[in-house]
Amino acid sequence: MKKQVLLGEGLSWANIYEHTFNEQIALLFSASGRAEKLHEAAQSDDPTQAAIDLFKNDEFDYFNGSEGSISQKREVISLIIALKRNILSMMLFDRTLDKMVEEVKSGNDKSLFLAVSIDRSIVTCPPISDRIARVC
Repeated sequence: MKKQVLLGEGLSWANIYEHTFNEQIALLFSASGRAEKLHEAAQSDDPTQAAIDLFKNDEFDYFNGSEGSISQKREVISLIIALKRNILSMMLFDRTLDKMVEEVKSGNDKSLFLAVSIDRSIVTCPPISDRIARVC
């Protein structure tokens, strides 16, 4: 019940899948107030490892929402949910949900069904809903 009061109705993250996985990670860092640290990691000799190392930092373990508004907290939660679903997609199908969205744009209905099996909310992502509307 406390979650419902904090987040309200209609928490949605399906539109996030229109962004590349890297963009989703950048959005999460930005929404959680860590964009500067991500920029520093990007300037390092090994940007990928530096970005991974940022997640090893204890401050992520104790993140309780940015100092911003409820809408900012909702954004962070939406991005975390999308990240979780993307990781599951990579584990099961060796590709992220944004790649599946691109494949659906090209008419690949198998990718549509695989994406829905990972996250049912993806049917509200515009390219997916457009494809469903055209097929029906």
